[in-house]
Amino acid sequence: MLSGAPMTELRVVETRGVAWRVDVTGEGRTVLCLHGAGGAGASWRGVAAAEASALQWVAPDLPGQGGSRSKAPGRGGLEAVASDLRDLLATLSLSPDLVVGHSAGVAIALQLALDGLRAPVLGFAPAILPFDGPAALMMPALARLTALNPFAPYAIASGTSRAGVRAMISGLGSRATEDSVALYTHLLSDPAHVGGTIALMARWDVGRLATRLKRLDVPVALVLGGRDPAVPAAALQRLAADHARIDLQILPEFGHLLHEEAPRIAGDLITAFLDRQND
Repeated sequence: MLSGAPMTELRVVETRGVAWRVDVTGEGRTVLCLHGAGGAGASWRGVAAAEASALQWVAPDLPGQGGSRSKAPGRGGLEAVASDLRDLLATLSLSPDLVVGHSAGVAIALQLALDGLRAPVLGFAPAILPFDGPAALMMPALARLTALNPFAPYAIASGTSRAGVRAMISGLGSRATEDSVALYTHLLSDPAHVGGTIALMARWDVGRLATRLKRLDVPVALVLGGRDPAVPAAALQRLAADHARIDLQILPEFGHLLHEEAPRIAGDLITAFLDRQND
């Protein structure tokens, strides 16, 4: 953590559907940070530590992942997670000034906006479009088959290694920092976390979200790393060209975990975007 950076407070919050683990860092305007599938709120700590401005960073572990546990095992999918998050915000009496997401967390942020949350959205590596071609059938089906196997989370967790995680991060076009390797090795070694991630992806469907994006009435900024193999740049460029409220920026030197490999750049982008909303 950078010298002088605010300390992170870990909170446990109970709502009707989830026992949440939430990272809260700093004070000031509130930024709700949503991690992607397989991640955790701790993935935003580098950004919070690097950003010196007066902001409060609220980063929950999504249901079933990290330290958050769903009270309805197997519950997942985009709209369900967005509903659970609305309960969390109500319980915390929190009205964020900005929602920031990574990968699948961007889709959740946009779902919250479509559901009526009046906060601008900034998304890194936005996984907001349906799979193309054969993957459109294979990927959801594979996740559902894996979810039916009660031994799958234990098999995946037992096979996790630092070397494997480092290779996974590199395969996503990102530089494998020691913090990221340690975080994902810890997460992927936990069968409960792996099972929660599988449950989320088995019910994941952004098809309806994609058809509703023109209804967005909040500003949206998307940031994509040019080395990211997981999110198709051309499809995002077409999306941004077709939606007046969506701006897209591509940073050529980064991969899928842009906000983790370049936390200061990510923090500066977040602060600048938030400041523009107040001009």
